[in-house]
Amino acid sequence: MSEFDETARRLRQAPGLETGGGATETEIREAEALIGAFPSDYRDFLREFGWAMFYGSVITGLGDAPYRWLNVVTVTLSERAEGGLSEVMATFYNDGGGNLFCFYTGPHADDEPTVYCLEHEQRQLVLEHASFTEFLEERIQRATESSA
Repeated sequence: MSEFDETARRLRQAPGLETGGGATETEIREAEALIGAFPSDYRDFLREFGWAMFYGSVITGLGDAPYRWLNVVTVTLSERAEGGLSEVMATFYNDGGGNLFCFYTGPHADDEPTVYCLEHEQRQLVLEHASFTEFLEERIQRATESSA
């Protein structure tokens, strides 16, 4: 069992969970062609869930999302065009205060730490998590504690 498999199991138990039906490999490849390569654990998330909403967290993705703002390509392209997001970053989470959580998708992306926060006020990138799985674990933990 991979680290993401265990996280996926916990996500399925998150309070108020809504997800998609998962994304296809074709959808993932098409999205990466538009906005850059995704980390492998985010690809796992996309295949398994597509997108997710649970207790205050909205993680954009692909697949059968009922709203445009749940689509990682739509949100990333919008933030690049209107919000000043770098062309080598893809955003998958907005914390509600304007801070964007992003992946580096440029050259040598596999060598880069995974999750950054683009802080709303300072407009600077801060390394937040070494992996998407670590980011997701933190969100699940917060949701579980807040709903108790």
